[in-house]
Amino acid sequence: MDGGLITQKVTIVLQTLGLCTIPLMLVNDFTVARSSRRLGLALLTLTLVLSSSLVALFIVHWQLDAVIDTKEMSITNRIEFDAAHRRYNQSTTVQWIAAVLYLPLAVHSWRVTDSRTPAP
Repeated sequence: MDGGLITQKVTIVLQTLGLCTIPLMLVNDFTVARSSRRLGLALLTLTLVLSSSLVALFIVHWQLDAVIDTKEMSITNRIEFDAAHRRYNQSTTVQWIAAVLYLPLAVHSWRVTDSRTPAP
């Protein structure tokens, strides 16, 4: 169970860092949208998917915390834990897919935006 408790602490940090990136992504999305509405909307859609999955991760993390006894280092309800853990894995999968799509799309959108910006 030690590994699960370490994972529990690390995921809180990762989720918090993810929360900090959302405003930066939104700034990028709206900046790109001024130059290319289609690319901006695509980025914004992925940001909303990422944000939704992050909210789901916080909720599921809370549900997992409810069935973990940190003092006894045990799981108090295995069935609820397994169900919540599956939801957690599904949410992280959605988040990773959206992030893997977002990054190359962001780079492409920057190239498009830069090519449309007149040189000084």
